[in-house]
Amino acid sequence: MSSLVNKQHVIHAMNAAKFQCVPLVELTNPEKLGPLMVYKDHWWASDHEGHAFFYEGKAYAPQCNPDKHIAENHLAVGRATHAIFLPWAWVKFDISDYVR
Repeated sequence: MSSLVNKQHVIHAMNAAKFQCVPLVELTNPEKLGPLMVYKDHWWASDHEGHAFFYEGKAYAPQCNPDKHIAENHLAVGRATHAIFLPWAWVKFDISDYVR
Protein backbone atom coordinates (compact mmCIF):
# COMPACT_ATOMS: atom_id res chain seq x y z
CA MET A 1 0.00 0.00 0.00
CA SER A 2 2.88 2.39 0.75
CA SER A 3 4.12 1.99 -2.83
CA LEU A 4 0.73 3.10 -4.17
CA VAL A 5 0.67 6.15 -1.88
CA ASN A 6 4.23 7.10 -2.96
CA LYS A 7 3.29 6.68 -6.64
CA GLN A 8 0.23 8.90 -6.20
CA HIS A 9 2.37 11.52 -4.42
CA VAL A 10 4.88 11.51 -7.30
CA ILE A 11 2.10 11.80 -9.91
CA HIS A 12 0.54 14.71 -7.98
CA ALA A 13 3.95 16.46 -7.73
CA MET A 14 4.53 15.99 -11.47
CA ASN A 15 1.09 17.40 -12.29
CA ALA A 16 1.63 20.35 -9.92
CA ALA A 17 4.92 21.18 -11.66
CA LYS A 18 3.02 21.70 -14.94
CA PHE A 19 1.27 24.78 -13.56
CA GLN A 20 2.38 28.39 -13.58
CA CYS A 21 1.04 30.71 -10.89
CA VAL A 22 0.03 34.31 -11.57
CA PRO A 23 -0.82 36.81 -8.82
CA LEU A 24 -4.55 37.60 -8.68
CA VAL A 25 -3.60 41.29 -8.41
CA GLU A 26 -2.00 41.03 -11.86
CA LEU A 27 -5.09 39.32 -13.35
CA THR A 28 -7.46 41.98 -12.06
CA ASN A 29 -5.37 44.88 -13.41
CA PRO A 30 -6.43 45.80 -16.98
CA GLU A 31 -3.49 48.16 -17.53
CA LYS A 32 -1.27 45.92 -19.66
CA LEU A 33 0.30 46.35 -23.07
CA GLY A 34 -0.27 43.79 -25.80
CA PRO A 35 -3.11 41.41 -26.61
CA LEU A 36 -5.41 40.54 -23.74
CA MET A 37 -7.93 37.76 -23.22
CA VAL A 38 -10.79 39.01 -21.04
CA TYR A 39 -12.63 36.69 -18.66
CA LYS A 40 -15.92 37.91 -17.15
CA ASP A 41 -17.54 36.26 -14.14
CA HIS A 42 -15.21 33.26 -13.81
CA TRP A 43 -14.15 31.10 -10.88
CA TRP A 44 -10.38 30.62 -10.71
CA ALA A 45 -8.35 27.85 -9.10
CA SER A 46 -6.33 29.74 -6.50
CA ASP A 47 -4.03 29.23 -3.52
CA HIS A 48 -3.79 30.88 -0.10
CA GLU A 49 -0.95 33.13 -1.32
CA GLY A 50 -3.26 34.89 -3.82
CA HIS A 51 -2.29 33.19 -7.09
CA ALA A 52 -4.33 31.83 -9.98
CA PHE A 53 -3.03 28.89 -11.99
CA PHE A 54 -2.35 28.26 -15.66
CA TYR A 55 -1.52 24.87 -17.13
CA GLU A 56 1.74 24.98 -19.09
CA GLY A 57 1.05 23.14 -22.31
CA LYS A 58 1.52 24.18 -25.92
CA ALA A 59 -0.41 27.34 -25.06
CA TYR A 60 -1.41 28.71 -21.68
CA ALA A 61 -4.57 27.24 -20.21
CA PRO A 62 -6.13 29.22 -17.36
CA GLN A 63 -7.63 27.06 -14.67
CA CYS A 64 -10.95 28.89 -14.53
CA ASN A 65 -14.56 28.42 -15.52
CA PRO A 66 -17.90 30.25 -15.16
CA ASP A 67 -19.09 27.16 -13.21
CA LYS A 68 -17.63 27.01 -9.70
CA HIS A 69 -17.82 23.20 -9.58
CA ILE A 70 -15.71 22.84 -12.72
CA ALA A 71 -13.14 25.28 -11.34
CA GLU A 72 -13.02 23.24 -8.14
CA ASN A 73 -12.21 20.13 -10.20
CA HIS A 74 -8.96 21.86 -11.22
CA LEU A 75 -7.89 21.83 -7.57
CA ALA A 76 -7.22 18.10 -7.56
CA VAL A 77 -4.53 18.22 -10.26
CA GLY A 78 -2.47 21.22 -9.20
CA ARG A 79 -1.29 23.36 -6.33
CA ALA A 80 -4.54 25.32 -5.97
CA THR A 81 -6.46 25.09 -2.72
CA HIS A 82 -9.79 26.78 -3.47
CA ALA A 83 -11.85 28.51 -6.14
CA ILE A 84 -12.17 32.29 -6.08
CA PHE A 85 -14.63 34.40 -8.08
CA LEU A 86 -13.28 37.27 -10.19
CA PRO A 87 -15.83 39.51 -11.91
CA TRP A 88 -13.15 40.56 -14.44
CA ALA A 89 -9.70 39.19 -15.33
CA TRP A 90 -7.34 40.38 -18.06
CA VAL A 91 -4.80 37.82 -19.22
CA LYS A 92 -1.92 38.83 -21.46
CA PHE A 93 -1.12 36.22 -24.11
CA ASP A 94 1.29 35.64 -26.95
CA ILE A 95 -0.35 35.41 -30.37
CA SER A 96 2.34 32.92 -31.43
CA ASP A 97 0.67 30.40 -29.08
CA TYR A 98 -2.14 30.22 -31.65
CA VAL A 99 -0.03 29.99 -34.81
CA ARG A 100 0.74 26.56 -36.22
